Amino acid sequence: MPAATHWEDLNSKEVAIPVVDFSVFLGGTEMDRRKCANKILEAFTTVGFVYLSKALPLETIDKAFLLSKEFFAQSLEYKKRIEWESFVGKRGFVVKGKSLAVRLS
Repeated sequence: MPAATHWEDLNSKEVAIPVVDFSVFLGGTEMDRRKCANKILEAFTTVGFVYLSKALPLETIDKAFLLSKEFFAQSLEYKKRIEWESFVGKRGFVVKGKSLAVRLS
């Protein structure tokens, strides 16, 4: 595991999840933004994903969870109005059990 301070284990025994403090990008100098972007790139090219800390205000995260909860409380008919018809973009609702793998089999 790299010695850089932006890496944390997050209790994983198999993969260390790169943690990048995104506030550095949002409020830092041009050099800070470049270093932050390089850490994100390194994470995506080595591990495949990254945990961005301090990327969004907690109020925004709370609102997103609230909206998600409200959406999934809707009827199936309501949710199916935005069901995706194609795997391109993968945006929208997918009925349980209906996935690309199921469609291709």
